[in-house]
Amino acid sequence: MSRSNGTAVADMAKELKTPNQLVGIPPELLAGLVGNMQVGKGQGELIRDEDVRFHDNPADKYYSLPQGTTYEAAISTFERKRAEANETHRFSRVYNYRPDDGAYATAQVMKERFGITVGRATPLPFGMSRPPELRSINIGYGKKAEVPWGEVEIPALKGAVAQLGATRHRNFGVVFELGVESPKKHRKEIEAFFDAVDQYLVNHSIYRGQALKGAEDLTFMNLSTFDPRQIVFSDEVTTQLDGAVMGLLRYPDSYRQSNISLKRAILLYGPYGTGKSSFGLMSAIEAVANGWTFLSATAGREGLKEVFQTAKLYEPAVVFVEDIDVHTPTATDKVAIAELLDVFDGIGGKGDKLVVIMTTNHIENVPAGMLRPGRLDFAVEINGLDRTGTEGLIRAVTPPGLLGDIDFDAVYNEMEGFQPAWVRATADRAKSFAIAREKGDLGNFKLTTWDLVNAARSLHPQLKLMKDASEGTPVEPFGQAFETKVRESIHGMNMVDWDGDKTGSLAIPASINS
Repeated sequence: MSRSNGTAVADMAKELKTPNQLVGIPPELLAGLVGNMQVGKGQGELIRDEDVRFHDNPADKYYSLPQGTTYEAAISTFERKRAEANETHRFSRVYNYRPDDGAYATAQVMKERFGITVGRATPLPFGMSRPPELRSINIGYGKKAEVPWGEVEIPALKGAVAQLGATRHRNFGVVFELGVESPKKHRKEIEAFFDAVDQYLVNHSIYRGQALKGAEDLTFMNLSTFDPRQIVFSDEVTTQLDGAVMGLLRYPDSYRQSNISLKRAILLYGPYGTGKSSFGLMSAIEAVANGWTFLSATAGREGLKEVFQTAKLYEPAVVFVEDIDVHTPTATDKVAIAELLDVFDGIGGKGDKLVVIMTTNHIENVPAGMLRPGRLDFAVEINGLDRTGTEGLIRAVTPPGLLGDIDFDAVYNEMEGFQPAWVRATADRAKSFAIAREKGDLGNFKLTTWDLVNAARSLHPQLKLMKDASEGTPVEPFGQAFETKVRESIHGMNMVDWDGDKTGSLAIPASINS
C-alpha cells in the first residue's frame, strides 16, 4: 500500500463513529477505492460511469455519498461499478441509409476520430474463420472507394470492436446497421461515434442528391454525355412538362408556400421516338442541379416497391419508371395489376417530396385504376412536333454555320406530325443529300431548304412501313405458357385399363384458372 493511500485510510478510519464498521474490509480495497477517487492525480483509472456525479471545483476535497452509507457499502458499490465498467456490452444503431452509404460514412468517421483501425477475422463454425473484409463500393460515376465490412478493432478504445452490417427495415428494405462490442466504460465515446456517423450521412451521403439506377443495389448515372438542348418538344408539351415537373424541381418552396403538394405522379404516353426517355434524362439533370435524388427504375428488373423505398430514404426524390406497362404483363393479370396499384397507393404520404414520372408506348395497357385522380396527377401525351419545335430541333442538332437560308414553313409542310426521332433522321439525311450535291466538296457545305425537304420526303415510305408494321407477337408470360402446354398435353387424354381397353378420357375445362 502506498504512503498516500495508507494515510487516506487512516484519515477515513478516524472519522468512523463505530470501529465495527471496519470489520471485514480488506485494507487494499479501501485503499484502491480512495486511490481511484483521487481524480486528476494519476492514480488508477478515471471513473467515467454516468451514474457518478462530479463537481468541478478542485478546492473542494470532499466526496459526496448518500446519507447513511457505510464504508462497506461504498466500497462494494464502487467495486461492482468498476467491474461493470470493464464488462463487454454491445451497443448498436440502425441508420436509414443503404448499407454502402453507411459503410462509407463509418470509414470516414473512424479515420477522423480513432486514426488506425484493424480489420478482424470473423469466427465460423468448426474452428474456421473469415478473413477481414474490405468492400470496393461506388461513391460516384467512375469513382470507387474501399471500406471495411464486418468486424473492425478500434485500438483507441481498448477492447472495442465495431461491427458493420445490414438489417432489413419493414418500411425501407435493407439498411445499414452499426454495432460496437466494448467495455461499458467507453459508452460515451461510442455514442459520440454513432452520432458522428449520423451527422456525416446527413451532410455527405454518397447517394442523396445524385442520379442513380436500381432499387437497393444502386449505381451512378453518367449525365455528362447528355445534352438537354438537343431535346425539343412542341410548345404545348413543353408547357405541360414545365408545370408538371420542371417547375416543381426548380421552385419547391414556392409550391409549398402556395399549398401545392410536392408529391405527384406523372404519366408520359405516346409512340416510340417522341422523347419520353430523353425527358427522363432532362429531369435527372434538373433534379441533381436542385438537390433532388433521381432514381431510374429499369422496367421489369427491380420491384417498384423497393425503388420507392429507396426514394423515401433519400427524398426529395424523383422516380423515373420507363415502360410502366411492362410491370403488368397482360391486361387480365389481376394479381400484377393489384400489386402495382398497391405500390401506387403506398407512395409516400402527406408532406413528402416525391415526384414519380412514368412512360408508356401503350396507354391501352395501363390499368384504368392507375389513371384515376388521386393516383395520377398529370397525363401528358407526347407526340409529333409542331412548327416551332421542328425548327428548334433542326437547329439544335445541326452544327453551327451548316444551315443556310432555310424556309422552315416549306420544311414543316413535309415534316408535319414527325416525331423527334424522325426530325433528327431528316437532319442527318439532309447532310447526305448536300454532300452528294456538292460532289464531296465540304468547302462551301451548307444545308438548303431543298436538302431538308427531300430528306423528309424520302422518310415518308419508311414512316408508313413502321406505322403499318406489327410489333410482333407478344411473349407469353411463363405461367400462362406453362398452363397452355399442360392443357394441350392433357386435353383429350384417353384412360385405359390394365390390358389397354379404353375406359374414358380426360379434359380440363377452360374455366379452371391456374
